[in-house]
Order: sequence, then structure tokens, then C-alpha cells
Amino acid sequence: MPKVSIIMGVYNCKNIELLHKSIESIINQTYTDWELLICNDGSTDKTLEVLEKIKEIDKRIKILSYDNNQGLSYALNVCLQEATGEYIARQDDDDISKCDRLYKQVEFLEHNPNYTLVGTMADVVDDSGIWGEYNVQEMPQRETFFWTNPFIHPTIMIRSSALYAVGGYRVAKETRRCEDYD
Repeated sequence: MPKVSIIMGVYNCKNIELLHKSIESIINQTYTDWELLICNDGSTDKTLEVLEKIKEIDKRIKILSYDNNQGLSYALNVCLQEATGEYIARQDDDDISKCDRLYKQVEFLEHNPNYTLVGTMADVVDDSGIWGEYNVQEMPQRETFFWTNPFIHPTIMIRSSALYAVGGYRVAKETRRCEDYD
């Protein structure tokens, strides 16, 4: 069983090249004890065909799929049902992780058992490259959540026991597009 399960939901992928780069950034991690669970959230285009080809690149990639679009929370919960890792990491189909992301996050959680979740800052990019930074508070406090979500969802790693304890992601109208904040 891998130590880290990375979960990703995909619906009608708009940029196949970026999807490939996102997955390559996981394959090229310095930390290698992982599985990547990608859920096709009822895509109506060629996304599932693309994903089926991608899974041939690395045996640690698993594709899950169903016919009707249910939303990201639902897709992530499908991934969680199959996840075997002690830690759950998030990645979106248009995000690129630095090569030592998983290593640093696992190391932090391993040496800090009082923490449940860790996230990172992020570079903001477009076709021209990096144009800014998305900074988050290093040690968010309870009050921080009243004003903002102090985590960039596709950068987090969380202890799977904590995520399962709250029942995974809540699938509800009010959490659509803000499943991470919930």
C-alpha cells in the first residue's frame, strides 16, 4: 500500500497538454511511494479516452469513472473510496507540483504528528509563465476561516484518518465550487 494517495477529479478537460504536465509533475516527484487516483466525473468529450492512455504511462495511476457529471466533491469521494494511503494529497488537472512537494509534505507530517493538514503557497502562471504568487498564512488560526480559506486546495496533504472521520467531502449545493473550504 502506498503511503500517499493523490486524488484528482476531471470533467471535460479543457487543456490536455496541461493535464499531461500535471500528471508528469506527480510522476517526477522525488517521493515515489504514491498512487494517483483520477476520477473522470462524467465527461462528455474525449477526456476518458485520454485518461485511459495516460494510465499506461505509470502503473501507480488508476482511472475511476462514471457516466453523469456529479461535481468535484463527488468525484473526490469516489477517489477516497479507492485510496489506500495514510495521507491524501490533492492535485487538479491544471496544476503542476514542484518535484519535492510530496517529499516535503510527508516529512512534515511524519515529524509533526500534532498537525493534520499541510499546504503550500503557489506560483500563479499563464501561457507566458509565472506572473505572481498566491501566498497563504503560514499558521492559520481559527479566526482566519471567518474571512478566507487559508489553504490552496490542490496543494494540501491531509491525514486520511482525519478526512475519513468527517465523511470525506460533503456533496451539497452550498459546497459546490468550495468543497475545500467546507
